[in-house]
Amino acid sequence: GIMKRDINLVRDLLLLAEADGDDSELCLKYGREVVAGHAAILVDAGLVEGAVACGSSGKPIASEIIRLTWAGHEFLDNARNDTIWNKAMATVKAKSLSVSFEILTALLKSLISNSLS
Repeated sequence: GIMKRDINLVRDLLLLAEADGDDSELCLKYGREVVAGHAAILVDAGLVEGAVACGSSGKPIASEIIRLTWAGHEFLDNARNDTIWNKAMATVKAKSLSVSFEILTALLKSLISNSLS
């Protein structure tokens, strides 16, 4: 089947990449293929530079994130704070919405702006 994007895993991978950490805990939690698939979509989205190895089925089976891009740093700066992140996730869940990356980024920015006022 086609992998469903997990925005929490996206955030976790970006935080891990910034810390230059090991993805073994994420692989235990989500599975190596799911983590590799999410690393691949991070590369596709231009949030990271990295390498993705695909199996014979064409699906990602392993990945390495080399570095965050400017866009990756920008998103992570908006998503880093757990309180802001949890408010954004609660808002999306309360409205029973599936939101695009751009809408989520705008929501995070709005929550940050409101917390600065």
